[in-house]
Amino acid sequence: MNRARNMCFLMTVLLALSGCGPGFDEASGKDGLRGGSAEAAVDTYLDDRVSASEGDHSDWRVFELEQPSAVTVEIWWDNPDAGGNLLLRGRSSGSSKTFEHKKGQRSESMGPFDLAEGKWYVRVQSDSGASGYTIRIVTGTSSGGGLPDF
Repeated sequence: MNRARNMCFLMTVLLALSGCGPGFDEASGKDGLRGGSAEAAVDTYLDDRVSASEGDHSDWRVFELEQPSAVTVEIWWDNPDAGGNLLLRGRSSGSSKTFEHKKGQRSESMGPFDLAEGKWYVRVQSDSGASGYTIRIVTGTSSGGGLPDF
């Protein structure tokens, strides 16, 4: 009798633990890690999606500057009520800049920041809710500008 009760208890615990939902970045794919960053051309609109509830918290992008530049990262959220943030960093973490998304705000930008030549990384991260987004990395020499017509 005790053995059956212990097995029943163990099965209940295992079922409860398996129903806790996806882990952090479990569904993010390769771009969920900085090492799997998707290429991002400067002055190009890039679309993607993040979802905290689905385990797709993070998207990383990498871009290269051929010369020192003033850089601004622009983002447009499809769901402005989702919670999230942006991170801009170089190869070392000491060069990182963060920006918290203001819920309810559809379009935002961080910068300009004076960045050295080389590889730079941008992370879009969701900490609550889900949203598609459009991001653009702009330098002082970029053409065009402003909010795209969605």
